[in-house]
Amino acid sequence: MKYLGFFILWVLAISTLAKAQSSGQSFLTTQMHYPRVRVAQQNQGKTVDNLLKAKNINKSTLQIKISAFKAEGVLEIWAKSDFQSTYILLQEFNICAKSGSLGPKLKQGDGQVPEGI
Repeated sequence: MKYLGFFILWVLAISTLAKAQSSGQSFLTTQMHYPRVRVAQQNQGKTVDNLLKAKNINKSTLQIKISAFKAEGVLEIWAKSDFQSTYILLQEFNICAKSGSLGPKLKQGDGQVPEGI
């Protein structure tokens, strides 16, 4: 997938569709006011919807986990619906750039990329 950032942004937006309310509007409706979210929806919305459908994941009850592994240079997106007991790997991406060394992020500005789940 060419635009990892847009893909993640769109998955995050739809994952909270049924959960957050802001001024009587859904989270997604509120987020659609931002140009980057509109572009992500336009470019990746159908791709994400089709991927979730193929994995039998209901987007209205979507839960996601994002795992990043610095040493391996991999970012994984896992998902499940409320009725499912286990997460399913949705997509895996190679990380093309990172900073810092192996080990935890200790404070803002330390140059470390967060790692973990």
